[in-house]
Amino acid sequence: GTDHRGELDEPITLTRLDFETPFGQLRTDVALVEHLEATCGGSVVANELAHAGEHSLEFQAVMLHHVLGPRAAKARILPVLCGPMGGRSDVPDPRRPGQIAAFLEQLAEAVQGRHVCFIAGADLAHLGPTFQTDPLDDDDRQRLADRDRVTLAHLTDGAAASFDADVLDDENARQICSHTALHSLLRLVPDRRGELLGYRQCPAPEEPSDGSWVTIAALSYPAPSDPPDRD
Repeated sequence: GTDHRGELDEPITLTRLDFETPFGQLRTDVALVEHLEATCGGSVVANELAHAGEHSLEFQAVMLHHVLGPRAAKARILPVLCGPMGGRSDVPDPRRPGQIAAFLEQLAEAVQGRHVCFIAGADLAHLGPTFQTDPLDDDDRQRLADRDRVTLAHLTDGAAASFDADVLDDENARQICSHTALHSLLRLVPDRRGELLGYRQCPAPEEPSDGSWVTIAALSYPAPSDPPDRD
């Protein structure tokens, strides 16, 4: 999920804490957190309190608990907050992409052979006065939708490098704060083609409208079908 406010500006932030939902508790895989802390360094939990006020994973936890139903009692989650790819300062940190890649490599290795589902709590553009840009009229929104379609094509292709280049082509003028979360998802499900399930433009705030919009989409990356039994 997107780390919107991490005060320590870490690229990756884990937590050992469980998540309470209206359906009950989702338990965190503490052993996996500790393994990643040991292999990636203590910085992955240094900003743990960022999880306390972050909505990007809370929504996904509620959805996941609802989908799992009674199976949620046995399931374990790994809550991961993703900071900006280049950091929050005016001068991008060139170390960040390497730090994120190293974490993703360790995570992929740690869950190899396990039954896992990766979920990105992410969105796309943030434009308008609420986000310190000019208000969008109908023509602007159509141009934004056309631009987002290009990005979504890279996402459905599962092309992480092309997605990165697309986001940064205009210095991320659309203010896609979920760049790292979406990049991470693509790296964790390599060679899979996604399916676009929906796209929306949401006013922010809803009332009164000031010409500010957030764009969102839903995609799925199903696992390849098991090969047929040759016997």
